[in-house]
Amino acid sequence: MKQPKVTNWDQLPVAMTPHDCALLLGCTDEQVRRLCKEGIIKAVKVSPRHWIIPKSFMYNFIENNQEEIESD
Repeated sequence: MKQPKVTNWDQLPVAMTPHDCALLLGCTDEQVRRLCKEGIIKAVKVSPRHWIIPKSFMYNFIENNQEEIESD
């Protein structure tokens, strides 16, 4: 099933999964989980294998890493 393209920040859910963030960043779910585990992306661990990333945390990550994201 094809994911709808997000064209506006307001279209994103308030709390995102690693999969949501991976689509946004153009990487894998596992890479996002690793960034969460390392504290690079602020996230809330809701169970041993599940993370929730508040939209505000993702926004801050993108803003603070804009140059690195654009160079990839």
